[in-house]
Amino acid sequence: MTHMLMALGLLLVSTATAPVPRSGDSSQLRVVFQPRVLVGSYTQADKVSLYQVGAVDENADRYAGGLLLLLRVEGGRGPCKGAGCGGPLYARLIQSGDRLVHLPRLSPWGSWLATLLTGGDMGDIFAEDSVANRALLAFLRERGTLETDSETVVEGLAYRRTFTFRGLEFRLTGTDADGSPDSALLRPAFKHEELGWLYTTRADSAPQRVFYYDDSAYPTTDTEGRGVSACWGEECYRSNAFFWFRPDGTYLRYVYKPPFEVGDLRLEGSERLAREYFYWTRWGCSDGQADYASVVSPAVLGNDRLHRIGSIAGTGDSISGLIRADDDYVRAFYARYLSQRPQWSYGEQPPLLSFADFTRELPFFFWEDPFGRLIRFTNAAYLPPLTCEPVIYLYPERERQVRVRLGERVRVMRAAPAYRGSWSVRAAPDGSLRGLDAHRSSLFWEAKPIQTTA
Repeated sequence: MTHMLMALGLLLVSTATAPVPRSGDSSQLRVVFQPRVLVGSYTQADKVSLYQVGAVDENADRYAGGLLLLLRVEGGRGPCKGAGCGGPLYARLIQSGDRLVHLPRLSPWGSWLATLLTGGDMGDIFAEDSVANRALLAFLRERGTLETDSETVVEGLAYRRTFTFRGLEFRLTGTDADGSPDSALLRPAFKHEELGWLYTTRADSAPQRVFYYDDSAYPTTDTEGRGVSACWGEECYRSNAFFWFRPDGTYLRYVYKPPFEVGDLRLEGSERLAREYFYWTRWGCSDGQADYASVVSPAVLGNDRLHRIGSIAGTGDSISGLIRADDDYVRAFYARYLSQRPQWSYGEQPPLLSFADFTRELPFFFWEDPFGRLIRFTNAAYLPPLTCEPVIYLYPERERQVRVRLGERVRVMRAAPAYRGSWSVRAAPDGSLRGLDAHRSSLFWEAKPIQTTA
């Protein structure tokens, strides 16, 4: 149970939609929430904590007077591309007499504990660790007979996987995380009729830079550039998602895609659109993202530097561009292009664009969304490729010891197994590798070119 595979993300797609129950829905359970109280914990392969977070209404038609519990399981996550990844897993249970009842409809990852309780295959969720699985089951069984209630939801914790607001469809992304609204990083965005208030990142606390991984303008512990795919807890607050805070001290993230494509844009002047624009900030490798939308702070780019350059077919919404083609905002982008472009590929290099050619295809355009956020769309052709995800296979003619070392012009961001200047493995003709942390069939690495100066 120590390891969680990225395949866990498939559960979010395959699990049936869990709509927010309407008032009077017989599946609803009313709970009086309270601050977390730790009622049990242990550390073995995983760090397991069980909290009391509320009490069931005494007049409820089931579980009356029972306790609402929050199970938090944190471990050495991996092998997500070689680096520990993913935050804790959560589950919610009702302690009712000598029964301990799991409520899977209250968590996006509801299936993980339900699968464990029914003895199902955990291979798509955790690496095989029967000792950890047994330890968790024994810990829970100390508190009562384990059951699963797949119908009941708790008022205030039931959620939607998707919902619509102001014509935009929001979808759930990520999973439960610990947190509460932080006014230094978040602001109220809108109030949904059923979920209540959702918050979003304050523009001045979000990423602002345009170009590549090293351009982070804000503090982060994400040294490997995994971005929003691996953030959890309060670190996600800078991601420009929309956050719904739940009364048990957790939150869920929602995002939406701007409701138009490049083909829907109608320009009014001499500007020329590129074929593709990104509305999020590129980060790390494998098309990583530092955020879900590139929200520009007014302190960085005020309206006095923008003007209408066109509209969106169907809605009539305006899109904006920079008044001056040689604005410092573009100049800074171009300077980074000049310094980084030669490292995008090895061998013969295509010529660098002049500034005039660089600005001929619109480097940026901007759209103000219904929540007052100025979102930057960046010409994808001027951003570096992030296809830095090679895998090395070894097929010697006979079994032999092999040392593999990467070139000196790369900075390794993550590797499996860990890369410490080289890998030393025992390679067999069938491709199997021994002498590492486990038997493997390949060596995985992600890296960035190291900048060089002439």
